[in-house]
Amino acid sequence: MKKAIKKIEKENEESFSFFTLKEDKRYFLENLSMLIGASIPINKSLLIIEKGVRSRRMKRAIKAMVEKLEGGKNLSEVINESGIFESYVVSLIKVGEKTGKLTDNLKVIIGQKRKNESFKAKIVSAMLYPFIILFISLMIAGGVSLFLLPKLAKVFSDLNMRLPPITEAMISFSYFIEDYGLIFIPALLFVISLFAYFFFFKKETKFIGQYLAFNVFGAKKVIQESELARLGYNMGILLKSGLPISECFNSLIDSTDFYCYCNLYKKLKISIEEGETFSQFFEKNNADDFFPRPIQQMIIVSENSGTLADTMFNIGQIYQEKIDNTTKNISSIIEPILLIIVWVGVLSLSLAIILPIYNFIGNFNAGF
Repeated sequence: MKKAIKKIEKENEESFSFFTLKEDKRYFLENLSMLIGASIPINKSLLIIEKGVRSRRMKRAIKAMVEKLEGGKNLSEVINESGIFESYVVSLIKVGEKTGKLTDNLKVIIGQKRKNESFKAKIVSAMLYPFIILFISLMIAGGVSLFLLPKLAKVFSDLNMRLPPITEAMISFSYFIEDYGLIFIPALLFVISLFAYFFFFKKETKFIGQYLAFNVFGAKKVIQESELARLGYNMGILLKSGLPISECFNSLIDSTDFYCYCNLYKKLKISIEEGETFSQFFEKNNADDFFPRPIQQMIIVSENSGTLADTMFNIGQIYQEKIDNTTKNISSIIEPILLIIVWVGVLSLSLAIILPIYNFIGNFNAGF
């Protein structure tokens, strides 16, 4: 029994570690930058950090790093062998070791990760508002169908009234909800959740939801602006840090959540590694949906003039402002559509209730 309990506890700890690993990676980088900046030896810094992390995997990795460092390996080598951090993180640390700017490059990594999280948060916040409004509207409609319409149906039935089609439809729906609501509503929520999971969260199939969002649901502007802000900021700051351009694309590939941009960055990386220029890539590939023409021209000109890092950083700043304005205004863009949906629902419900009463009053007056 004790062994079984220990096994369950261990599994729970491992599961918890999985969810805290991302947070521990940020904690590791932030504290490593601070401790090295305070002239504390790397070995001692890692031991201090190890006491503050929570995931078992990270604790094991840090202990292994310390042992390998004592065996004569570099920090970039032991971090690479841990298999926890992305390739661009390893490359930036390696560049920092060679140039004596390890602390600065660690700060670059931290800043970049914060920016990426900020871009993701902006997209989530922009998409969350309409879903909340629609969910509340559906809850209200369900409450009316479950509690109000059955009572009105009983009144109309007692009066032996002929009901308009819209009223009959709503009453039939309310009876259906009353009889099968405990099965239908959870099943409906389950199907919606399953749909959302497969099309927006499951790694293997979420590209379908992303395609719909990009081409059908009108989210193209938000996605494009956030990705161009990410592209400009990441490329600008990483190129200035001395990272090779192919490694910069590794950072973009690791940080983006959108398959269409991820595939584009992979193609662009291969193209650059094969010796092609941005201009040649843009000519061979139709990138207008992802990079507006003016941005393509800015990149081509800066590549020829040797100012690619500065131009990329400027693009990042431009689109950072754009995405800020878009996410602020998205509620005002979506609000009229939501108001129309709610208005149609309220009007339909009002007509379903008022029309029978109006007909009853008309028949009653005609009898006198």
